[in-house]
Formats: sequence, structure tokens, C-alpha cells
Amino acid sequence: MGKRLLVQRRGRGGSVFRNPGWKRIGPVRYLPYNPSEFKNKVLVGVVKELMHEPGRGAPVARVVFEDGREMLMIPPEGLAVGQKIYYGAKAPIQLGSIVAIGNVPEGSMVFNVELRPGDGGKFARSSGAYVTVLAHSKGKTLIQLPSKKVKEVNSDSRVTIG
Repeated sequence: MGKRLLVQRRGRGGSVFRNPGWKRIGPVRYLPYNPSEFKNKVLVGVVKELMHEPGRGAPVARVVFEDGREMLMIPPEGLAVGQKIYYGAKAPIQLGSIVAIGNVPEGSMVFNVELRPGDGGKFARSSGAYVTVLAHSKGKTLIQLPSKKVKEVNSDSRVTIG
């Protein structure tokens, strides 16, 4: 009788191999997508705290907006407690702002990029990762991923500056 291989032990789902999902702070995502609100209004939020989340390399920021809504976000490097965050397609282009990728200048570094508007962010979500905005065309934006692959996304997709 030999002993069980590691993958066989992992398959049983014992406490050593189980995902500690109960330790998570909450879902890290943008506010629910409302096209008319995002395109026409600019919300101002304040970073209330920066927290550590087990299993994640980057910290998580809790942002409270002026209308009372809260959001957990991946903070850019240099974000501090008490700093203002702007959310909206026409928000100022500054550190931590959440804007439409079509309004971001070419050559800018952004992260937490949505493939389609409202999907919550799919690209460059790990610590230190960023996407470079290459070019804008009718309704589409070309981006360069961390793997150097070039991808086309909708210009209304949300991104975080930083």
C-alpha cells in the first residue's frame, strides 16, 4: 500500500485544502452599472479605510459616496485614507478616479478594466498590474494587457486611473 498523492488528498476537501472564503471582506467591484447615472453625473466618494484581505496581495479600500452608497475597490498606489475618489464618465482624470475608458488619454496606465460596460472589471486586477490605453476609435478602445496582448474594449467600459 502506497500513500495518497497530493492531488488525491486535495480532492477530499479537508480543512487544509479548503478555500477560506469566510475570511473575505466582501466583493471588490464597481457600483452597479446605471448608464444614465454614470454618463451624466459625477459622484464624489471618500476613502474611509484601507484593509488587508487574506488571500489577496493588494489592500482593499472602502469608499463611501456622497449618496451613502459604499464600494470596496482595489486602490491604486499612493491612495490614502480621506482622499476623494471621483466616479463618472466625465470625472476628472486623477489618481483613483473611476471613468469611462473612452475619456482616458492615450498612453495612460489604468487597471480593473471592464470588457463590457457593467461587468465589474475583468483585466489587471492583481497588485501591480496595469493596462495601457493605446488608441481610441468609434465606440472602441485599444488596450495593451500586462501580457503585451492588444485587446479591443467598449469605450463606455469603466476603469480606475492609477
